[in-house]
Amino acid sequence: MSTPRLLPEQEARVLIDELLEAAGWVVQDYQDADIAAAEGVAVREFPTARGPVDYLLFASAKAVGSVEAKPVGRTLRSVESQAERYADGFEESVKGKAYPRYADRLPFHYISTGVETLFTSRRDPIRRPREVFHLHRPETLATWAQEEHPLRARLRQLPPLNTEGMRSIQQKAIRNLELSLRDDRPKALVAITMGGGKTYVAAAESYRLLRFGGAKRILFLVDRISLGDQARDELLGYVSPDDRRRFGDDFVIQVLRSNRIEPSANVVISTIQRLYSVLRGEEDYDPDLDERSSFELGDGGRPVEVSYQSAVPIEMFDLVWTDECHRSIYGRWGQVLDYSTRSSSGSRRRQRRRPPRTSTTTS
Repeated sequence: MSTPRLLPEQEARVLIDELLEAAGWVVQDYQDADIAAAEGVAVREFPTARGPVDYLLFASAKAVGSVEAKPVGRTLRSVESQAERYADGFEESVKGKAYPRYADRLPFHYISTGVETLFTSRRDPIRRPREVFHLHRPETLATWAQEEHPLRARLRQLPPLNTEGMRSIQQKAIRNLELSLRDDRPKALVAITMGGGKTYVAAAESYRLLRFGGAKRILFLVDRISLGDQARDELLGYVSPDDRRRFGDDFVIQVLRSNRIEPSANVVISTIQRLYSVLRGEEDYDPDLDERSSFELGDGGRPVEVSYQSAVPIEMFDLVWTDECHRSIYGRWGQVLDYSTRSSSGSRRRQRRRPPRTSTTTS
């Protein structure tokens, strides 16, 4: 006897269940719901004043967001306006019922087919759906819901740049980069000629974002680990013009030579090929391959495929710099970068060409 084929929306719900469980959520039916059963609980068909929510998300036993399921193959951008129905319905429902919650209006919302997912944070200064590689972990949403200001708002409140010791091109690069962040523009390209101090710009901006912007962890991707050592030395040698403190006095830098990212690391420097190994869940990676360019390791241009890795959730890095991305950002390594940058936080990509340039991306 053949198994009945699932309808597109049923297929989507099966896939969304898998996404939720992989990210640490326990999926329950409304009739049997126990929101204190785990750190994160996703309740199917939760009733509200405007109809049931496909999934209502509870983090630390408080309502924090929702997931709207759409049939596999549906273009999600065409249904963005429907997302407010869930928020309106929940907000009306809490007027008469004491649901445990972080806010009367749900802070976070996903629209997903199980294959493609859009995420919206209603706490951001500019609220708009953006594509994410996967769903976030419950503890992440709980933390974000309790922050006084989200990262994207903090990026609008950076103090004026102290330009002491900076070349004019470096000043311009940082100011324009931060302008892009304030305007919530997802991509920016900073052009700096050979010898113009690109890594210094990366060090200075990383310092400002970690110290003043509230970023927790930054990823710096390189083509060869020797370039990573150079980036580490530049970071360690950076002295803040604000108080003369060195970068290493306040922040931990890890050059990734194993497949374990230290929880205390504020800046993780890795080759893109090792990061791919980490995302594959491999215990280790041949260190000799870290010294070979990702361009040299190319397999005829065939793209690598990446799946969700719970040890490295998509929100692990607030920002991403990528070096030599004219070789690694497209084609073969595209999914590795998508994984790292398609989160709810900011990310930026650093590029070197002829002449060398730095590109930035916010996700």
